[in-house]
Amino acid sequence: AEGDRDTLRTLLSPDVMRDFDAVIAQREADGHTMQTTIVDMLASDITDARLENGTAEVTVTFKVELTSVT
Repeated sequence: AEGDRDTLRTLLSPDVMRDFDAVIAQREADGHTMQTTIVDMLASDITDARLENGTAEVTVTFKVELTSVT
């Protein structure tokens, strides 16, 4: 929600980052800001895990209740 591309880049796959970047850029062009608050963490599940070239990749799916204000 804060549009922190540097942090997002470290957390997201390149494909997902491209989608986030496009939305952030449009929001900036429109002069909008966004605030998101997580109200409750309902569940978290490891949906994939693998080891590639000595690096562990873990995919976690979160189910949350949140509010977003633009």
